Formats: sequence, C-alpha cells, structure tokens
Amino acid sequence: MQSVDSPPVTLTLECVDSATIRFEITNAGSTDTALPLGSALANGRKYLLNGLNLRMKPSNGNGTDYNYWPRHYPVAIGGRLDQWFQAFPAGASYRMSAKLEDFWGFNGHDTFPRGVELSLRWTMSAETPKSLFPLVFWTGTLISNTCTAP
Repeated sequence: MQSVDSPPVTLTLECVDSATIRFEITNAGSTDTALPLGSALANGRKYLLNGLNLRMKPSNGNGTDYNYWPRHYPVAIGGRLDQWFQAFPAGASYRMSAKLEDFWGFNGHDTFPRGVELSLRWTMSAETPKSLFPLVFWTGTLISNTCTAP
C-alpha cells in the first residue's frame, strides 16, 4: 500500500574507485514510510536486495544491465522467503558499497572498464502482507545519477 502523499525517495551513485561504487537511497520527504528492499531468507538470517541493476554504458555504444547478486547470495533457495520491509523515516538514508563482482553476468573482471558511464536502476515492489496491514510503504523505480569509472 502506497501513501497518497508518497514521499520522494532518491537514489544517488558515486564512483569510488576502479572497483567500487557507493550508492544511497534517501527519504527526502517530510513523512515516514517503509521500503520493500527485497527478501528475508530463513526467518531473517539473510537479507537479499531485489531489483537492483547496474547499467554500464561505454562512450561508443548502448548500455548493458547487470543484476545485483553478490557471490555470498545463495544459488538456490530451499526454505522460507519473506518480503523485507525496512522502516524509512523522513530524512533517513540507507547507504552501501558494491564491487563489480557483486553484479551477476559481468564475467571475469574485477575493475570497471575505464571511462564507462555507470548508473543504477532499483525497482521496489511488493504486495501488502496481511500480517502487516495497514503498512504504508513506497514502491516505484529509482534511477540514479551517472558517474564515470576512473
């Protein structure tokens, strides 16, 4: 369930070095909400971000998208999987770093290609869990700014 006065949620990206990006989501609104960040595995023993994609665009071509799925994420899931909602008060931010190897499908490189333009797209969606009704949460797709890999 999304609030009618849904707060603006922003996503910013920073190219830290040739192997690392840092991104931050911010509740820039004046009201509290929650975010469906992904899935909780095994009653909350492990949390998995869902819907986060990295776009790499070389200066001479089209972009290619890579899904966030770090190597420590399970290959197969054989247990309880619940939606992960994170409280997101007004003015709050959630920040994390990622390496190129955290994005599935990018083969054999441990650094970003020099000069490639990077951006993130994060789609957050969920159904309102009956046990949490009337939970107010934000859904939508966030698109970050771009940065250039050094």
